[in-house]
Amino acid sequence: PVYALSTADSGSGNAGLNRDLGGLKVLAMPWRLNPSPMNADDSSAALHALGMDAYALAKRWYRMHSTATPLYFGLTAELRSNDDGLLERRLNMAEFDRGELRPR
Repeated sequence: PVYALSTADSGSGNAGLNRDLGGLKVLAMPWRLNPSPMNADDSSAALHALGMDAYALAKRWYRMHSTATPLYFGLTAELRSNDDGLLERRLNMAEFDRGELRPR
């Protein structure tokens, strides 16, 4: 398998621009794989996703520290609060298939 940084993806959603990346594996933000709440073709979509996650985390931060499963499935990543109160981020594995980014 061939792995690359997520910057290998043009981010445009245009399969023609990514057609030569078939089989390439990357770590991708959930909003790129399931763009239903956002327009993946928007150039500022990543910034919007970050803002939406920041807002949601601000409302949930206390609860994330006080429950047994301090987990939030955000638009930018799976976010978890560790024992030291630090935020850990886990991205999803994706693969290019005929120019489109698909979950693995």
